[in-house]
Amino acid sequence: VHTGSLPEGISLSPAYPNPVSDGMATLRYSTGSSGHVSIKVYNTLGEEVAALVDNFVESGSYTAEFILTDIPGGMYVVWMKGGGMVVERKVLVR
Repeated sequence: VHTGSLPEGISLSPAYPNPVSDGMATLRYSTGSSGHVSIKVYNTLGEEVAALVDNFVESGSYTAEFILTDIPGGMYVVWMKGGGMVVERKVLVR
């Protein structure tokens, strides 16, 4: 979902809901310039458990869904990379 343009840079809002217990979390993210964006989820061992976004996007605001199929409870880290920047958020799965 794309909703307009923003200044340079990237941003990743905290997952909603957090903690997650209903099978899905929504993440809102934005980028101020067109380019490659990746959003990946890692467990506490540093293992990738989900790739939510990994493609070229136009500048603007978007949403991504973290579907918790086969994801055990625990703490996870969401990493967004784009435009030479990295943003990190934590998600607790119950």
